[in-house]
Amino acid sequence: MRLLNIISLILMNVGLIAFPFVLQAESSMILEKNETSSTDANKIVTPHGANISATLPLLVVYPEGNQISPLGFSTDAEGKLQVEVLFNKPVNTSTFIPGTSNILAMETNPNATVTVKWDLNNRFLTIVTRDSLNSLCNFDPDCNFALRLDATGPHPIRAADGTLLNGGFDDYWSGFVIVG
Repeated sequence: MRLLNIISLILMNVGLIAFPFVLQAESSMILEKNETSSTDANKIVTPHGANISATLPLLVVYPEGNQISPLGFSTDAEGKLQVEVLFNKPVNTSTFIPGTSNILAMETNPNATVTVKWDLNNRFLTIVTRDSLNSLCNFDPDCNFALRLDATGPHPIRAADGTLLNGGFDDYWSGFVIVG
């Protein structure tokens, strides 16, 4: 009897896991049948059940936002601070303006000068400070700094598909601590 209960639970969970993928496949087929309205050439009819992944906002996958973390940063060979950020989809890199749409607030500089490098089809970002970590931190006894990415201001970060970071509702931020 116990074995029968376990098998039925497994089958129910497999069905629940597969269900969203079936819906997405059906909605993808519906999207291919979009048509423009015959009365207004600029109006596009959006079907019910549209592909959900096409409407997801740009999100930071790593490091987790709204927390203090000992992860997501390192120093390079020159002693400069590097912060790594992974997005859920490609970023329109022209909307990422160092010092404006991103702020790296350090103990000695509220908006440290940085350079950026993109990898993984503009999904993985490495932010590197111009100055060394030792000149940006007091280490009294630790170093605290924060990264803010703009989603709500005049220069929000956008995905390649045009969606705003965090849907345009909240800026992303993450605090960091280097134990001194």
